[in-house]
Amino acid sequence: MMEYALDTNIIIDAVNNKTVISMRLENALKNKLPMVIPTMVDYEVIRGFRHTPSKHKEAHYMTIR
Repeated sequence: MMEYALDTNIIIDAVNNKTVISMRLENALKNKLPMVIPTMVDYEVIRGFRHTPSKHKEAHYMTIR
């Protein structure tokens, strides 16, 4: 089975609660599609939180991570 690798833009849109992205990710989770966050993407997102602090968004990311 193929895994879907989420990129930085998708993660940022999900953290920012972009409706279309959130709905698609929710649907993928309901259908149990295998998704991964590549190490480099994880690094980019966390590094972004260090430059633009947002405790709420960072906490949200940590729950979907």
